[in-house]
Amino acid sequence: MEIILPQFDMEEAIKSAWQANQAKTEIINSDRQKALETAINALTGQFQKELDTYLDSVIQSSLKIKIVPPTQLSIFEVYARLDYLSTEIKLKRDSQNWEITINEKSIVIPPDLLRQTLLLELGKLKNEG
Repeated sequence: MEIILPQFDMEEAIKSAWQANQAKTEIINSDRQKALETAINALTGQFQKELDTYLDSVIQSSLKIKIVPPTQLSIFEVYARLDYLSTEIKLKRDSQNWEITINEKSIVIPPDLLRQTLLLELGKLKNEG
């Protein structure tokens, strides 16, 4: 009785393993990208909602405030920025307060004072600058 073993094709085995690994890597990367986009959209949406709560949309549009989504995977920081009289102003939100940054000077305020403080700081720029 003669036993016949099928031929083993090493090149085909390598190619098959490589292709399976590449397909798995593509799926993982695609899932990561979707998760990242979902997180960014959620954070950006929440920030806009908070901004809308404490700063009238008329003021936002007049000042051309733009929401800046996070750019790094490890740092999910969303903020808004605007330029007023050639000065960049950033608005950030943490769990408790808002932070207004003008010329590297930060002012931390409770949410209900965002509108009043922002307008006051813009008045300072306009009248003292």
